[in-house]
Amino acid sequence: MNLQRWLQLTTAGLAVLGALFLVLTGDQTWFPYALGLAAVVALVVTDWYGWVQVPRGLGNLAALLSVAWTFREFMRLTRDREAQLLTISHMLIYLQVVLVFQLKSRRVHWQLLVLSVLQVVVAAALAMGPQFGLLLTIYMATAIASMILLCYQRDVVDEDTPRAPAKSATSLHRLLDPPRQQSSTARQLQLEHWVRGPWLARNVLMITLGSLVFTLVFFFTAPRLSEAVWQMGRGRSTVSGFSGDVVLQTSGNLKFSDQPVMRVSFVNPQNNRAMQLTAEPYFHGQVLNHYQRNEQGGRWSYRDDMRTRGLSVHVSEAKTPDDFVKQEIVLDGVQAKSLFAMFPVIRLPETPSWVDDRKRVPRLLRNGNEEQLSLLRELRYAIGTLAIHNGRQLPAIPHYNPGNKQDFNDFVEDYRKHREFDATRFPQIQKVADEVIHSQRIADESHLMQALALRNHLFISGKYHYALQFDGPEENATETEQDPLEHFIGVSHRGHCELFASALVMMLRSQGIPARLVVGYKGGDWNAVGHYYLVRQKHAHAWVEVLLTADELSPDEIAGKPSGSGAWYRLDPTPASSEEEAALEKANLATQVHDIFDYADYLWRDYVLGLNSGRQDSVLEPITSRSREMFPAALDGTAWQRWLQKSLRSKDGSREMAATASDSPGSGGPPWFKYALLLGLMTVAPAAAGGLLLAVRWYWQQRRSAKRESIDQAPDFFVELTRILARRGIKVPPQATARDMANLAGEWLVLPTAVLDPIVDCYHRVRFGGVPLSQSEQHRVTHALGELSRAQLRSSDQPRPATSAVS
Repeated sequence: MNLQRWLQLTTAGLAVLGALFLVLTGDQTWFPYALGLAAVVALVVTDWYGWVQVPRGLGNLAALLSVAWTFREFMRLTRDREAQLLTISHMLIYLQVVLVFQLKSRRVHWQLLVLSVLQVVVAAALAMGPQFGLLLTIYMATAIASMILLCYQRDVVDEDTPRAPAKSATSLHRLLDPPRQQSSTARQLQLEHWVRGPWLARNVLMITLGSLVFTLVFFFTAPRLSEAVWQMGRGRSTVSGFSGDVVLQTSGNLKFSDQPVMRVSFVNPQNNRAMQLTAEPYFHGQVLNHYQRNEQGGRWSYRDDMRTRGLSVHVSEAKTPDDFVKQEIVLDGVQAKSLFAMFPVIRLPETPSWVDDRKRVPRLLRNGNEEQLSLLRELRYAIGTLAIHNGRQLPAIPHYNPGNKQDFNDFVEDYRKHREFDATRFPQIQKVADEVIHSQRIADESHLMQALALRNHLFISGKYHYALQFDGPEENATETEQDPLEHFIGVSHRGHCELFASALVMMLRSQGIPARLVVGYKGGDWNAVGHYYLVRQKHAHAWVEVLLTADELSPDEIAGKPSGSGAWYRLDPTPASSEEEAALEKANLATQVHDIFDYADYLWRDYVLGLNSGRQDSVLEPITSRSREMFPAALDGTAWQRWLQKSLRSKDGSREMAATASDSPGSGGPPWFKYALLLGLMTVAPAAAGGLLLAVRWYWQQRRSAKRESIDQAPDFFVELTRILARRGIKVPPQATARDMANLAGEWLVLPTAVLDPIVDCYHRVRFGGVPLSQSEQHRVTHALGELSRAQLRSSDQPRPATSAVS
């Protein structure tokens, strides 16, 4: 395969890769597929066979029309930045399609290369997954191969390459054109011999690896002035699958997608290892305590009627200092103010300041600069939990009220609010709850036993079934003015988790047991590679918490130190769906492969899109700590940074950002040491790398020259032969061999060839075989040189030839 064919293949490959970049952006139009198809078709019909070749003038006209059309579309979409970027990418596709069907000159090849680079630039603003990085590496190798071939093409006059018409000497284009060097036929053959598959692959691999190393070093060491720009969302998104309020309906269909919501890691602080729980975890989102009927069905909300705001609050405290687990949470789609975590929570030193723990609700909210936080693609925060013991989530959360006498009235009000129940509105619920309690003869038993009996009635009795579809006319309770909960308990017996949990809350309240509804997320896909839970929209869930007195629960069931006002005990009445049971049993190779790709996406978000000063410190900390051990304290960048801060009396917010990972976008400044590191990278590092390369090159040149000198070193007797021929005036051509020289000497000095054979044979042994001569061979060579010298003296009276040649 010749150079031109390799160049055609790499150019078509760049066009196909540009189309794949556009597919990664989520463009669902036909443009990327059209570009890929056009590149492959043009490679065959235009480059290989020459059947279709668009004239240059027609191609320029088509390019102008495409630019005009794109400008019109761009101005029409002024409010949609993402659509404008896609419009620009479509214009680049128009131009590439026009060029691939033209006769390929160096100008066309370079234009296609530039357009494909612009295509990558546009895709970089839209494609955010790790697939972009992998495809970018392949693109880099292909682009390097294309540029290498273009540079070599300048030295080869290929018959298939069209030549530009000659220009006048006064032409401005001629003045700006690079100098043209006509290569010899030998040079062309040499280049064509070099440009082969293994040679090209070896050089492209070396240059690509060097470029990747430099890119990674520069990317991870360049100081981050603020939050990563790539964390900013392309638009305002919400966390679907979760809502602060719950609206109950018995008609329609509910659908939950597989879109990720958050990734949660439970880290043991004692060994700093992530752990998997023995059961599915529950993540609190919002507590709801007030139910009312509306035109849509039923609606749950949170109502706070507390008049006293300064009451004391039970502080979540671990039973022992190390009896907590750190939750590392990455939340996607951060428009909602609610944050999620396993309760009860405790603040850690690395907990961001914008995480607000509302203990009385309980609830986690985000505060701070709302405009900046709402633009972020994701939120990262770490917070402790007391609910995990021996890999198991404890079911009880201490009540916020510590049980002091001064707060007794507030506790009574809160107790009454969670027992609100109107028997006239829920006769079916009252009837069923009474039947369950009386049938099991537990009317005089503890609230915990009664709550478990009511939960089991919904959970394992077999009368109620989990469903997300309510299409039957007999199941529509909204038109009949019947409450959705009454319809669920008395008629349909089919519903989703919100209906199950809401019904249990009302059944508990009908028996005088305080209860509330909790919405959040349950479970998640455990990633065995990254050791975290991937929580999706489909994991949105609702469950029940019932308030029990302290003497009804064992201390081992309560997360943290018990409160004098009791604890909220978790009950989940929703039976598992058939899809969930099948998912639990399904663990195969596809799941493992999915875990690997999801973990790659997690790392990409962490250390590429979300690389800020905090995570950059975590990446560079092993290197900087080792450098502090190797170099004197006077060269410690951290010490110089502290001295500079003290001198300027300024505070650096990098430590806070390092602790919070995204505490306040745009706050704080970069450490001084990072500036020094960047300066070293831009000056010292390239100089050191260049010096190292020069040293390696000098070393190899010395070795090669020494080897060449040892090879070119002629034996002394052969040097004497050349001197005798020179005294006779015989000029030996550079390409002459030892046998040619012997023939010349025999011809001009009238000597038999057999006399000089010992010189030729011994020269070959010493020069190419590296074998030293024996004494007998040295004697033969000395005798032959003597005969040659005497013959030269005898022929000195004859006229000297002007030149000699070897045919």
